[in-house]
Amino acid sequence: MPGPRPKPDAQRQRRNAPKKPAVGRSVVPAGVSQLPVAPPKASTHWRPATKEAWTSVWVHPIMAAVDRALHEPELRRLFDLRDERETILIIVRADPMVEGSQGQIRMHPIYARLSAIEAEIRQLEDRNGLNPKSLLDLGLTFNQARRSLDELAKGANDDGQEDDDTDEEADPRQVDRSPQARRRT
Repeated sequence: MPGPRPKPDAQRQRRNAPKKPAVGRSVVPAGVSQLPVAPPKASTHWRPATKEAWTSVWVHPIMAAVDRALHEPELRRLFDLRDERETILIIVRADPMVEGSQGQIRMHPIYARLSAIEAEIRQLEDRNGLNPKSLLDLGLTFNQARRSLDELAKGANDDGQEDDDTDEEADPRQVDRSPQARRRT
């Protein structure tokens, strides 16, 4: 588990060079805005939904810290697999049962390929931080994740006014253990 984040250079007391982040473990720090960069071109053979997902992954703020030359081939493989999975799902949904070599009815043999694809997709998504737990494993701290969720919630529930918690009533289940309360009893 990594330690606390280093202080900004202006607040540091020691003047030696800050540590460089480990390769593949860099995450965009909270509050740092990155210039939007156009996502790499999607493959022409992908379905439109796969192309949309490709673009949405690359415009995410976390991807600003990714070395494109290093990660793009692996992400292309992930999206190739996702696209293949969708093709297989279309096939098996249309005809989940097929006739076997002896005339018996059996499950479509392509289900085995679907299972292998699903396993590899999960591994690639975990490796590239495309789910919440893997983002945490890659170095996104709980505070950053909570702050991001709070910002999302604020945007969703924002009525334009500041919240004032001073008008809340005291919890009636709370026991008053002050010295004044002890003297009253």
